[in-house]
Amino acid sequence: LLAPDIVVLEGGYSIEGALPYVNAGIIMALAGLDYSGVIEPGLEKGASKNRPVREEVARSVAYLQSVWSRRKEQDLDAIFGEKDYFFRQRYIYYDTDNITEYQAETIKKCPACSGFRRVYSRAEYPSGRVRARTRVKIGAVLLPWHACSSCRRTAEEAYQQMKAEEDLDHVYFQDPDADG
Repeated sequence: LLAPDIVVLEGGYSIEGALPYVNAGIIMALAGLDYSGVIEPGLEKGASKNRPVREEVARSVAYLQSVWSRRKEQDLDAIFGEKDYFFRQRYIYYDTDNITEYQAETIKKCPACSGFRRVYSRAEYPSGRVRARTRVKIGAVLLPWHACSSCRRTAEEAYQQMKAEEDLDHVYFQDPDADG
């Protein structure tokens, strides 16, 4: 049971227009309720029109379940490199609002917990004037649930350093344990 206070699905705008049973299934799953009765109306049991897709989904689910069950056995150095931090960049375009976002994310590798993330994001969006765009730059430090004391301390220090950066419009610290 996730029991979130708020749910944000990356690329979630596509769910906005989803059929009601899809959204009902997602909400019920997040609430920890039995969603097995949520079915596509008119879908016959054993219908084969989407059999290849269903088979691919079943394979993907089985693979992800096996990865999850072995997550503690993974060699993080082999996956993310030997440094203490993993860095990635992402460019995201939100077509519904014509927003372009660039993210630079640093993830702390930690053997005791899932680490923490430091994110810098710069977004541009239309400002209402012809060809004019507004830029917003934010920084965020994101602690996971049940972060270890070392990651908590380092994340709090990173947040204080980030607050001192003058070129950021907003700085955020996300701590689900404290916000709980």
